[in-house]
Amino acid sequence: RAVDEALVPTRTKQVPVKREICQNQDFRIARSDASHREEIVELVYLGQGRPFQVVERPESPLFDKEMATQYTEYDPDLANQMLDDLGFAERNGDGIRLGPDGKPISITVDIAVVRRPWLDSAELIRGYWKDIGIDLVINTMERSAQVQRIQANDHDASIWSASGGADTLFNPRYFFPAEWQSFYATTWGQYYAGGPTQEEPPEYVKHQQDLYNQVVASSDANKRTELFKEIIRIAKEQFYTFGLFQPDRDYGIINNQLRNVPDTMMASTIYTYPGSYNPEQFYFTDK
Repeated sequence: RAVDEALVPTRTKQVPVKREICQNQDFRIARSDASHREEIVELVYLGQGRPFQVVERPESPLFDKEMATQYTEYDPDLANQMLDDLGFAERNGDGIRLGPDGKPISITVDIAVVRRPWLDSAELIRGYWKDIGIDLVINTMERSAQVQRIQANDHDASIWSASGGADTLFNPRYFFPAEWQSFYATTWGQYYAGGPTQEEPPEYVKHQQDLYNQVVASSDANKRTELFKEIIRIAKEQFYTFGLFQPDRDYGIINNQLRNVPDTMMASTIYTYPGSYNPEQFYFTDK
């Protein structure tokens, strides 16, 4: 996986005021700077990982070290200053900043109840964001309900794992709006891939989508890599998602009598796993 947990804010919200706020890049950066990832890793994941943005894994030729760590340094003072500079200095009696409409800035994050750590992380983030004057509402639900809200473009933000850590060519949705599961721009993704809620995206997104069309049309591996590096460069610049942490390598338990199993296997939800490692060639021995 690229990261095991990502908080993905939407940029295509239909509510005009929230759309204006959430499309502001400095607003996204400020919330990222205010999120104490190291504490999340230690308290929620028992130190089994590291703060990371959504980026290809270091093993990949598409890895970008600067992108992996941008805006991951915990700096609430900088975040507060950025929000003040954006014109959100006025707060209500609860310390929550007021938006352009004079109402408290409140972001609702949808979380499917499939992984308890995501809920624990969200509780911590709620506290971090309250310290900078942003209200975070945690909205838990069953996975299918979350899907319906995202497809209908009704969400403010969602938490999910970001796949594509080493197979982004097959699973590009976290690096440009490629489908409805590009949670940060659902309607732009559906414009590209088809879907019930479509909206024409800005030119930089269209450029990414065109680059990906060239990726899938090319049989030259080096050319595909170079084209996708440009897609990732734009994603880095646009800062679509908040990566929270990248896990250490997973491990598995293998029966001592099972043979012909590779020492290292790459897990994926895109291609058959472990089918791609020829399990028909595994065998048991009585020794």
